[in-house]
Amino acid sequence: MIRRFLVALVAGVAVTLIAAARILAPVDSYFTDAFLRLVPGRPSHRVVVVAIDEASLQQIGSWPWSRTQLGALISRIAAGGAKAIGIDLLLNESHADDQRLAAACRPIGCVAAAMLDEHGAWVLPARSLGSTMIPAHAAFELDDDGILRRISSTKQDARVSLPAFALALAGRVSRFAVASGRPIIPGFRTAPAEMPTVSAADVLNGNPAALARLRGQVVVVGLTAFALGDRVLTPRSERQRADPGAQVHAAAVEALLAGDTLREVPPFVIGLVGAVLTWLLVAIGASIHPIRRVAAEVALLTAPIAAGALLLFAGLIASPMEICAILALVVISSEARHAITMMRHGRAAAGVLREHAGAEIDGAADVGTQLESLAAAIVRRRIDDVEAKRVVAHELKTPLASMRTLSQLLKGFELTAAERNRLATLLGEETEKLEAMVTGLLEVERLSLRSQNDVTERVDLARVLARRVELLARGVSRVIEMSVDGSEGWINGDAALLERVIDNLVGNAIKYSPDPQPVSVAFRTEADHAVVEVMDRGAGVPKSDRERIFGRFTRGSTAADTEGLGLGLALVGEAVRWHRGTVTVHDRDGGGSIFRVRIPLAIPQTIAEAV
Repeated sequence: MIRRFLVALVAGVAVTLIAAARILAPVDSYFTDAFLRLVPGRPSHRVVVVAIDEASLQQIGSWPWSRTQLGALISRIAAGGAKAIGIDLLLNESHADDQRLAAACRPIGCVAAAMLDEHGAWVLPARSLGSTMIPAHAAFELDDDGILRRISSTKQDARVSLPAFALALAGRVSRFAVASGRPIIPGFRTAPAEMPTVSAADVLNGNPAALARLRGQVVVVGLTAFALGDRVLTPRSERQRADPGAQVHAAAVEALLAGDTLREVPPFVIGLVGAVLTWLLVAIGASIHPIRRVAAEVALLTAPIAAGALLLFAGLIASPMEICAILALVVISSEARHAITMMRHGRAAAGVLREHAGAEIDGAADVGTQLESLAAAIVRRRIDDVEAKRVVAHELKTPLASMRTLSQLLKGFELTAAERNRLATLLGEETEKLEAMVTGLLEVERLSLRSQNDVTERVDLARVLARRVELLARGVSRVIEMSVDGSEGWINGDAALLERVIDNLVGNAIKYSPDPQPVSVAFRTEADHAVVEVMDRGAGVPKSDRERIFGRFTRGSTAADTEGLGLGLALVGEAVRWHRGTVTVHDRDGGGSIFRVRIPLAIPQTIAEAV
């Protein structure tokens, strides 16, 4: 619980800082623009643009026009019944006929454009125009991608603060409470290119249809001719085609009068939402249930969907990318932690399985490859177990049948003492054979299930081999040749188990070598392995038998005339695998076989501890 709270707190603070610093503003803006384009547009019923367009320049004359011509245009607009007039023209220079324009604006009062120069001082309408001109800043502040999304409600130089052109013009017909310095974010439901536009030439020529469109409207007078005036991109600009500044101002006035303005959600609110969603995401994502984990990751979609709904229905810009970025980081971290946990558990599982699977697995391989190899080894082991059980059942039938027959003879017939003793001897031999078979089978089975960590010690294989060969040589009439390269062979293992391996290999070599051929045993170290070789002069092992002879109850084709249960080499194979080694069979020059055992040497640090 505390961990979740801390994660949520850190996420909330991070979201707040990112939102306040507007680090992801370009992504947020793209997201907001995409949702704004989903909102159906609507026609303007309050604002009209009187455009000084190409037709006006052809009919009235090239730009700039005289103040008398501008005055005549404003008089026509006022006479047409306009509620307010905004002049999106920079009228900072004085002219002899300024009184004509001032007189035209006096009855209605005109909002005129003002700009800040490169020194931060206002460029205002000329003093000769008098108080009939209400200055307002007409500056467009573009985002880094060159798109106009917000307008400063006020701007100021060292002494004077002026309202935005759209705010001042809309304020002529309605009251607005906009905090100083707070940006105005028009929704542009009425796109600038869709603003009603009347040619200035038609107004000056007294076109009745043109004048009728001005009645009761707020009028923006400005340049729309392609070669004149500024042009601006807005989120609603069609095909990224810039709109004339006069139309953009008109669209902003329409947005203000229609209540089509957007508000930005404060960063701390976004941070709080991010903290809550992070807490839920961590709480749900902690579950190992796959459906719950998927549900937690799908929660990433709630942020942009909720932000889009707020934008469309409440006019709130919620900056969802900050929340999405933190939630994505939380999901990635959670998935990474889950993957690391799974990998750790996988390594542990691979280690346990490697101890018991009896398979050579590359420990340097990735966990998935190891588990796949171990799974294949387990399947093979199960198949071998099924086959072993079948063979055991078959092998047990013979001694059991013999014992049953002998028991019936002892029970059902009148036998002499000599005959009874002979049958009892045979019964004892069959019992011993059965006991040896069961004991050997249990030893192999028990060893296959034994973990190497159960009993391990540091063992000098060279010393164990030399001691065991010396003991075996005393009990047989055969010469056993022993050679050691003089190096020590410290391994991690079980000395008693290693003695069983040596006994079986040397015993088999004596059994299958014709008398008086000697048996050879050699020890050496190669790189990081201890190597034991037991060599005989027997008939050898065919290549087709060299792998299967280490299976249970399996004997080579050359051993058909020799007594045995087929469990000795199975025990050797299991014991060597338990030591994480390998045992292989090779041809010996001059005839016979070489049984080669390779077991990894102990690392130097552990050898030092043992010594």
